[in-house]
Amino acid sequence: MRSLHQRLSGSIAELETIATTSKIIAINVALLADQIHTDREASTAAIKVVAREIQRMSDNSSAGLAGLEGILEDIRLLSQTINLAGRQRMLSQRVMKLHLIGRLRAVDSAPLHDAITDFGRALSQLRQCRLNTDTINAALGSVAQVWDAFLVALRRDDLDRAIEFNERVLQEVHLVVQAYESLAGNRPAPVADRKRRVDPPALADGARPVHAA
Repeated sequence: MRSLHQRLSGSIAELETIATTSKIIAINVALLADQIHTDREASTAAIKVVAREIQRMSDNSSAGLAGLEGILEDIRLLSQTINLAGRQRMLSQRVMKLHLIGRLRAVDSAPLHDAITDFGRALSQLRQCRLNTDTINAALGSVAQVWDAFLVALRRDDLDRAIEFNERVLQEVHLVVQAYESLAGNRPAPVADRKRRVDPPALADGARPVHAA
């Protein structure tokens, strides 16, 4: 898949070619205008050729501008998506922080459930992004798996496991952010460390993660 940087560079190059060709056509039209009085028949035929070329260049310009608009829209979407993915790191840390505070003293549980809900909603939004590649979808699947394991640990109040899985969530989300950044051509696609993956038995004992309603 071509990066947005490559697509943008290609689109700009096409428009530059169109601009150069248009300039050449304009010069030819000026020469024809000078010759039209000396050889009307030949000039008429040449003008028809130039007219067809101008029409072709006009069509190419319209297509090039439409393609450029599409690329710019993808760039805007990618920027928003990278910000959304990066925010997941903050939310996962916020959930851990609020849980720890709740262990120390009685506090309103609403902020904790709100943070859990926000993470889940954003993860769902990321998984539906039309820019996703197979690599990104796989990375988001890993985030979802480790996130659920983290929530199971919170429900059990297993602090050691919760801290471990919270760290894994941060690692997996970081890979997602890198994968999105690679779409822009800013960096190569990340290579996931398979050792970071959560063991399936962590969720195989029937425990349910604590998703907010």
